[in-house]
Amino acid sequence: PEEKVCVECGDRRSTVSKGQTKDVFGQCVGFLKDIRDPDANQLSLTSTGASHHHNGAVDSVDGSLLRCIELSVARRNVHTAIIQVHACVCRSNDRGATMTDMNDHAYDDLAMEKAVYAEFGVELEVDAVIGRRFSISRNTEATLFLTKKKQLFLYIPNTSKLVLADVRKIVSHIGLKAELFLPPKGQPQYFDEIGTQKFREVFPGRSNITAQDIAFYRTLAPYSPALVLVQEVKDGTIYQFDSDSMGGWRQLKKFAYRRIKTS
Repeated sequence: PEEKVCVECGDRRSTVSKGQTKDVFGQCVGFLKDIRDPDANQLSLTSTGASHHHNGAVDSVDGSLLRCIELSVARRNVHTAIIQVHACVCRSNDRGATMTDMNDHAYDDLAMEKAVYAEFGVELEVDAVIGRRFSISRNTEATLFLTKKKQLFLYIPNTSKLVLADVRKIVSHIGLKAELFLPPKGQPQYFDEIGTQKFREVFPGRSNITAQDIAFYRTLAPYSPALVLVQEVKDGTIYQFDSDSMGGWRQLKKFAYRRIKTS
């Protein structure tokens, strides 16, 4: 017997090898030919009567040899069946893992849709996830997805303290061009209001504040969670944060997208 390993699940099992089965079969057949050879006097088979007694002895030996062959073949068939069962179990486990992943992703998509509505007041239906929970900093992840209306969004959950300026830099590093940074639910003028507030903290006596005056200060508005409507993937490549890569970013995947505005 020798030990074999299931190529799919790695289980070790002792079995009779194919070569060993062939050797047993060959020896049995060779022995059978020797007995049936009338010139094989060296076997010295005893005979106590007519010649049909000699034939009975040969038949008895034939039956034993046939049982030997049958047992060898049966053992080989059992081993083959065991391998097939293990292969089926491995494939079943793989399918089960795939189904589990699909269910987890569906649950994640539904949870994200609910979070987006609760935080930004926008109803979105996820059609396809382009990048799921990929790194955008040492402790922050983001998800890039397409909606049923073929709009591309970047969603950053509330896992770290970010301001609008941080999100702008992240969008650029990922390789995206933003069309709109959506404000929190129920606050359509959120960025302008925070920008004006911070401007007045620095210049308390100023009046007639313009959009140009608050352009920098609005980027200091806290923005976590964040939801960005993407206009295009700039060079057809999406990047993710990787501290071990040159420049701190590496390619995540290739994806071409450009949003065409319609009237």
